[in-house]
Amino acid sequence: KAFCYCRHWIYFGLIIYGPGLARELNSIASELAGRQEESEHSHKHLVELSREFKRNVPEEVREMVAPVLKSFQAQVVALNKRSKEAESAFLGIYKQLIEAP
Repeated sequence: KAFCYCRHWIYFGLIIYGPGLARELNSIASELAGRQEESEHSHKHLVELSREFKRNVPEEVREMVAPVLKSFQAQVVALNKRSKEAESAFLGIYKQLIEAP
């Protein structure tokens, strides 16, 4: 059974690369947590800027830029979703690796 675990660890490169890889994975996981918080704050700030824009700009200007703003908003939402899915996948694999025997 120990041989089986060792073979899996070798497969993932954790024995070959040693603790350096584990440190790198830990560092990436920590950075992701920080970036997620930054992203939430940035999103809130963009929402507030959008509201200010709507309050302070004449209707005719809002109508002219509305399609562009909607396109940007859709792209930001799509990128945010993709980022969250990728981060979730990484963290799921990371969790399994650190809990493995």
